[in-house]
Amino acid sequence: MTNIHGEGDIIPASYNYIKSIMFGFTGWDKYILTEDEMLKNFLIFMISKYCPANFSQYKIVPIGGGSNVIKLLLLNAKEHFLSSPENVISILDGDQKIYKHIKNCPNTYFLPFDSVEKKIFEDHKISEFLPDFKCADHITTDKHFYKAITENKLINDLAIFEYLCNTSEENIILLSKEIACFLSQKPD
Repeated sequence: MTNIHGEGDIIPASYNYIKSIMFGFTGWDKYILTEDEMLKNFLIFMISKYCPANFSQYKIVPIGGGSNVIKLLLLNAKEHFLSSPENVISILDGDQKIYKHIKNCPNTYFLPFDSVEKKIFEDHKISEFLPDFKCADHITTDKHFYKAITENKLINDLAIFEYLCNTSEENIILLSKEIACFLSQKPD
C-alpha cells in the first residue's frame, strides 16, 4: 500500500521491495538496485573482475521485477531513504529496455543481453553454449534450462558468468566502466 498526496493505493509488490522500504539499508555509500539474486550475483562477479579498485562501501539490493526496481529508485530520488539520488543506481536485465518508463529513467543501466538465464538458453539453442548437453523436450524455458544444467553439475554460476563476460566482452566492459565510475565517486 502506498500513500501519495494523501491518497492510498494498493499495488502488488515483492517481499524484497517492501522490506527495503520498511527497514531500509543504511550504512552504505552506494546502492545498486537490481531485479533478482541472479543479477546481483552476476554484478558481484563483474565488479570483482572489472572494477577491482573502488573506494565505496556498496550494497547490491535485489528488489524483484524491473518496475519495482524503478519505483524504488524514483521513490528514493524523492525521499532519500537509502541515500541521495546520485548514490543510487539501478541495473536491470536487458529485456527491460523495451519499456519506455524504464528506459528513460535516470541512473538506470542494462545488461547487454536479456538476462543471464535467457542468454545462455538462447546460446544453447544455437549450439554456442554447452553444445553437448541435449535438452529434453520438457525443458522449454530459460529458468528450467538453468536449473537442469546447474542441478546436473554441468556448469556452475562462475563459469556461466565468465562465459557471458567473454561472449559480450565489449558491452560488459562498457557497463563495467559505468559501474566503476559510479563506485569511485565520493558519496555525499
